[in-house]
Amino acid sequence: LPLWLVPVFLFAVLVVFVTLTRAVVEGGVAVIRAPLMPADFVISGFGTSALGSMGIASMGLTYVWASNIRIFFMPAFANVLRIAEEIGHRKDKLKWAIALAVLLALGGSLWCVLFMSYKYGGVNLHGFWFIGVPRNAGTFTSQFLLNPSSPDWGGWVFTGVGAVIQALLVVARARFMWWPLHPLGFVISSFDIMTYVWFSVLVSWTIKSILLKYGGPSLYRSMRPFFLGLIIGQICVSGMWLMIDYF
Repeated sequence: LPLWLVPVFLFAVLVVFVTLTRAVVEGGVAVIRAPLMPADFVISGFGTSALGSMGIASMGLTYVWASNIRIFFMPAFANVLRIAEEIGHRKDKLKWAIALAVLLALGGSLWCVLFMSYKYGGVNLHGFWFIGVPRNAGTFTSQFLLNPSSPDWGGWVFTGVGAVIQALLVVARARFMWWPLHPLGFVISSFDIMTYVWFSVLVSWTIKSILLKYGGPSLYRSMRPFFLGLIIGQICVSGMWLMIDYF
């Protein structure tokens, strides 16, 4: 990758990672996915001629770790550190426990994927994960090598407009007590995953608003175990059926 584009790409990566983390940790969004990949941002922002063939290929390889991320580690780690503060746990010990959990999960997932692929054949399993996703790097690279593109100046304009609107929303929330809209709402409204979860978000927001308006913080706090129980119940039921399916 051309050296001058490296900080541009890493900046785009950090923006995506930090924004997703803030949306999950501060906004409580259960599932989330960015509407634009960092590699696409670089290609769209500067054109294929700025990267060259080797740069395009290197951008394609970043799909392994910087694209279509429904689940990545930063939100989980931020939530764990917050829990450690709440219960007064030592963070240094907790970090070693997290590292061990990551290694166990990595080893277990690698073994499962290899075992299922060799036993059943990867092409006979989930089409998206075993066929579509492994092709992403090559598809991305070949697409832009065969069809060069110039910088998308309209995209830069819309990015600037969005940045101005977001900045105004942040200022409004910081300076006006009566301002009802959270800046994160504007950001995540463009995420395609909201197509699937917007109604759940609407229902939970409505219930929370009613509890706070008519019962105050005390009623809201007393009802939290019930709604946490709904989440834990779904996880337990899923786990139960997984065990039944195994046997």
